[in-house]
Amino acid sequence: MNPLRLSPASLSRALGAWRESLGGEPLHRELAERLRLLILDGRLPLGSRLPSERALAEELGLSRTTVASAYDALRGSGHAASRQGSGTVATLPGPALHPSKPVATEGLVDLSRASLPASLLVPPALRTAAEELPAFLSGTGYDLRGLPHLRAKIARHYSDRGLPTRPEQVMVTLGAQHAIHLLASALLRPGDRALVEAPTYPHAADALRGAGARLVTTPVVSAAGRSLPDDGGPGTGASVAAAGGRVGGADGWDAEQFGATLRRAQPTLAYLMPVRHNPTGSSMSRATRAAVLAAARDAGTVLIVDETTASLDLTGVGPGPAFGDDVDAAAAGVLRASETPAPPRGLGRRSAASVVHLGSLGKLFWGGLRVGWIRAEPEIVERCIAARPAHDLGTPVVEQLAAAHLMDEWEQAVGERADQLRASAAALTRLGREHLPGWDIPPLGGGLAAWARLPEAASSALAIAAREHGVLIPAGPWFGVDGGAFERFVRLPITVGVAELEVALPALGAAWAEASGHLGTGPAGPGRAVELV
Repeated sequence: MNPLRLSPASLSRALGAWRESLGGEPLHRELAERLRLLILDGRLPLGSRLPSERALAEELGLSRTTVASAYDALRGSGHAASRQGSGTVATLPGPALHPSKPVATEGLVDLSRASLPASLLVPPALRTAAEELPAFLSGTGYDLRGLPHLRAKIARHYSDRGLPTRPEQVMVTLGAQHAIHLLASALLRPGDRALVEAPTYPHAADALRGAGARLVTTPVVSAAGRSLPDDGGPGTGASVAAAGGRVGGADGWDAEQFGATLRRAQPTLAYLMPVRHNPTGSSMSRATRAAVLAAARDAGTVLIVDETTASLDLTGVGPGPAFGDDVDAAAAGVLRASETPAPPRGLGRRSAASVVHLGSLGKLFWGGLRVGWIRAEPEIVERCIAARPAHDLGTPVVEQLAAAHLMDEWEQAVGERADQLRASAAALTRLGREHLPGWDIPPLGGGLAAWARLPEAASSALAIAAREHGVLIPAGPWFGVDGGAFERFVRLPITVGVAELEVALPALGAAWAEASGHLGTGPAGPGRAVELV
């Protein structure tokens, strides 16, 4: 297979404004360090072909000697290799990482994964599922839709939240990431536009790109920890009135810009995380949700609403009413409860604004339990089922049986996770004040992490330095789709324990003093690919 070829312009965009925060190292070493971070973070795919030395030098305005020396440094550390007929390609040093071996066992505190350990409710559910399994062994075990009784419980989960749902509107998947891939395969054609938030969940953007989509963005900022007088749900942010009448601006989303982007780009679909957004932690107010629904309806854009983090609330309150219910639409008078929207392009009659919901047990119960789902109108479900055999042949039966029991324990799990997250959130706030002066760490109401704003645009330099201080953390640009964006931000998860934070945050403080003080980061040594979840 021919390696992916990176153009000089695309690599320059990925590098961002790297020379604005140079340390004390020679220019070629600074360039090598930034390229190495892009490889470690996965922003430069393994095996991808780097531009020629001359082409990259011209693009960056450097001498060819500088680029050649940077490439030599990458080859020396094992992060690049020269292959006959393929030029210089991105690699990783050392033996391949065993799938079951976490990166953090190499002595690093791992802040790259924003996921909790298994809930106490998981082991008994698995034991019960194993006892029930013999009743299903007479079948083939291949099922593209999911077990009927599990789909019925998922449907009731949405009906109880104000969104009437039938089992035929539900498809069980191998987690939410699998669901995104299926929807991208079913709904997108190469060259279609897809809208994502900025910042966003990186693997969702990867899935949409993999289906050939051209990505456009809408901004989200951190508005965590504040109340919403106009909401009535679990969202965060200030009131719309406090925003000077501009809908959505104070809760983290700019609904006016969202609508303008839909009108201009006419994306086929939009991927959103409207409750406990990853990574900012923000949640849409009811008025913003109504405006988003109206804009999507007018543009004929399918909304993919990812709710995998929606139940991670520090108060122990669940996700509240489902996105797309009649209350949302009526909040701003954009759609009467009895009104049926015009059918979107080529997808047939759907519910208001063609909302597709994604859910998963991964964040609330355990990431090792690979059960998620798609909730959509039957036509979209059938499209996904038709696309599925190219990906897999069904979700494991024993995990579905366990999932059916865990669906009955949803509220108990929300309370359990709230206790865990509150302890880590309090520790993060306390340790941040002590060890990270000048950082803007927003107050937390829930979600996976704090989207912290740095005093300087040096997130990539911090990520490099942090490795030397024993902390694995992704640079802010990982969560963007346009290279150097979010250099002033870093995601600090509250899904790790207090003990880990007590080690990690002082180390981050030391790494930041090094990176921001322009003391130079030095060689960061061998590394491994960072997997974000």
